[in-house]
Order: sequence, then structure tokens, then C-alpha cells
Amino acid sequence: MSILWIAISELPEELKDGREVLLWDGDSADVCTWTVRNWDGEQSWIDTGVGGPITDVTHYCEINAPCEQ
Repeated sequence: MSILWIAISELPEELKDGREVLLWDGDSADVCTWTVRNWDGEQSWIDTGVGGPITDVTHYCEINAPCEQ
């Protein structure tokens, strides 16, 4: 099974609700969440494995399983 990468410009705002999203930054894929990073309200993608910000994101893939009917 291959990953269906979608341009980050097409990412729907609904995916910035704290759920994990797989992001590609040109070199590697990281599981990340959209979060408020600091006291001034700045928001960014954070790598959930190491807690650091992710920059230069080019593509994403939603990784949550669809709900069963």
C-alpha cells in the first residue's frame, strides 16, 4: 500500500484540530499535530515524537482510520 500524498496547500482547516497528521517536509515523514506553541499564541506543526516544530512542509496524508459504518 502506498501513501497518497496531498499538497499541503489543500489541507482542510478541520485537520488543524489537534489530531495527528502525517507530514512530508522534503526529506522525511513525521507524525505531527497543529498546536499553539507558546504564550503569544503562535501556532505551528509539532512533531509528536520529539516535540519540536516542523517547517518546510510540502505534503500531508491523513492517518486517522475512517469510522466504521
